[in-house]
Amino acid sequence: MSTYYIQGSMSPEQSIKFFELFFLSVQQLIALDNDFQMELERHFYDEDEDNADDYYNIAELKRLQNMLLNFLAKPNEEINPKDDSNIAKAYKDLIITYKKAYSNSYNKIISTMENDDVSEQEIEDFNVLLREISNELDKTLAQFYDVAEVFAAENDIELT
Repeated sequence: MSTYYIQGSMSPEQSIKFFELFFLSVQQLIALDNDFQMELERHFYDEDEDNADDYYNIAELKRLQNMLLNFLAKPNEEINPKDDSNIAKAYKDLIITYKKAYSNSYNKIISTMENDDVSEQEIEDFNVLLREISNELDKTLAQFYDVAEVFAAENDIELT
């Protein structure tokens, strides 16, 4: 396992490898998150719409949630947990935020969706929680990408 602590002493190849450890892992996480979000959105279709056949598959939503949680639980063994570089810190913050969202907040969302008898207050709480989760994930992801862009620029790594 390669570990690089001092960014300034990395060769260009080491910089790219170090960067990719974090960046590619985040890309996989985002792909899983997108799958979950697309399935979640399907639950909000009007039953009279053409896509009513795709409406309300809680089992699929839970399966995607579990896939994401399994991904988050499996540590990337190439990433040193003691690394305190900015990109490592941003990555750790992102992972913590996603774990919290998918293990706690989305459990509440799915639980509400499974309930046939939902009060107006529960609907309001559901909508607030959904917006809060989305905002928190977007904010943490944007922070990671900001740090990744700085790292890439400092190390002559081209982002595509």
